[in-house]
Amino acid sequence: MAKMSSAAGKGFLAVITGLLVVVLAVSAYAAFAISTSSSSSSQLTVLEQNQSQLSSEIQALQSQLGTMRLQVGTIYNLTAGTAVFGGVPKPPAGDIAVRWVIGQYERLTGLNFTVYSVAPSATFWATISLKPGQTCGSDVVQQLLYNKNVTYCQSQLLGSPLPDNTLFIKPGQTMEVAFVVTSTATVNQQFAAVPHTYVPDQFQGFSVQTGVGEQCWCVAVNYPIAAGGTYIRVISIAVDSSVTPGTQVILNHVLYGPIGQA
Repeated sequence: MAKMSSAAGKGFLAVITGLLVVVLAVSAYAAFAISTSSSSSSQLTVLEQNQSQLSSEIQALQSQLGTMRLQVGTIYNLTAGTAVFGGVPKPPAGDIAVRWVIGQYERLTGLNFTVYSVAPSATFWATISLKPGQTCGSDVVQQLLYNKNVTYCQSQLLGSPLPDNTLFIKPGQTMEVAFVVTSTATVNQQFAAVPHTYVPDQFQGFSVQTGVGEQCWCVAVNYPIAAGGTYIRVISIAVDSSVTPGTQVILNHVLYGPIGQA
């Protein structure tokens, strides 16, 4: 399917709407011409026959325009949003494709985002923030009655970078991946995450929101990232068995820093 920009998608919809307005205007003019005609009865009969034929043609054209509008609207919903982020790779047969993007960094500078597969020893929700040159860091794990400091090393959590930050996963599966944020800034920063949105939120008539779930960044928790450092968090994604193979979706996050942070 050809990619369509947001502007192009809206342009197509505008053109179709304009055509429909023209058709309705022609129909109204024809009716007006007949009602105001002072022609003889034979001429009036011819005009009525022509009007009837024109009415049938208009109805057929309206039906065609309605179909075109529906088709263009469907294409726009599937492609215009993803085009903003560069689209989603086509998954292998039987899989769906889930791509992660950071749509906006607010009050943050010099951050880059990559998604990795996880190492066999990775622990769900393990989180570390490393200074330049560090390979291991401490995470505070909340347990039933107390908090426990746990040390994780980068090699214990990370596998390989996912090409284009995209995971191929089968319906019915649950997998873990690692979010990695790196800093090229010269200042220490903190960031929090806004819950992800789906682009598009429907695919082939199916609500992706009900079929693709993610346990990821906790809302309103400030995570530290050192100047030139690395932040890692292991998250989980679950795909319901009802999701249609071939589905392509983007999970879009927004990261933001505290007010007053440059």
